Amino acid sequence: MGLTMSLGFASGAMLYVVFGEIMPESYLIYRSKLPAFAVMVGLALGMFMIFF
Repeated sequence: MGLTMSLGFASGAMLYVVFGEIMPESYLIYRSKLPAFAVMVGLALGMFMIFF
């Protein structure tokens, strides 16, 4: 249980840091809402693949 919680926390922290760095850069590069939409679709697709 401890290992599972530690790995879950580490992956959440990694996602937080990566999105904190990538999202502002992608907004500056593309100047549109496409990067945010792509992130949402990617997360939804990943959740779908995990649970189904």
